[in-house]
Amino acid sequence: MGSLGTFKPFCKRGHPRIDNVDSTGHCLTCQKMQKEISAEKKKGPTATGVFKEFCTRGHKRAGNVTARGHCLTCMKEWRKTEHEYGWQRVGIKNEDGGNFDRHDYNRAFQIQGGMCKICGSHQSELKGRLRVDHDHKTGKFRGLLCNSCNMCLGMVRDSPDKLRVMADYLEAPR
Repeated sequence: MGSLGTFKPFCKRGHPRIDNVDSTGHCLTCQKMQKEISAEKKKGPTATGVFKEFCTRGHKRAGNVTARGHCLTCMKEWRKTEHEYGWQRVGIKNEDGGNFDRHDYNRAFQIQGGMCKICGSHQSELKGRLRVDHDHKTGKFRGLLCNSCNMCLGMVRDSPDKLRVMADYLEAPR
């Protein structure tokens, strides 16, 4: 509708207006096009449907991407280094006093038989890998634990006294 109440058969972009206007008189085709353009802008350059054959590091992407479009090869490389970086960042030390690394993890895994040092759950029963437990005061490695046991020790801040009180509470008759 024009300002004087005259009906214009076409919008300013040339779309027919008959049965194609909202309650305020605006063209529905133009509104739909504007929404699509806005959605494409929000998606960004990589989400426009253009498939890139190689990732930024040169790995082939065909059949090698996650649901979010990340390169699986890059993610595997990152995971390998991230664990060691995390262990160094926290300051975990092996028996010799050196930085804890992948070789120390594998050695401990073999010695423990792939099981949590506290509850004895095997890694095959767990959702994730065994966690590296360490003394927070000295930084010394203590053993590999399942996530539940590791979180439990963290919740009581490695206090044997708190754990004894908790055990007494659980064993108390009711």
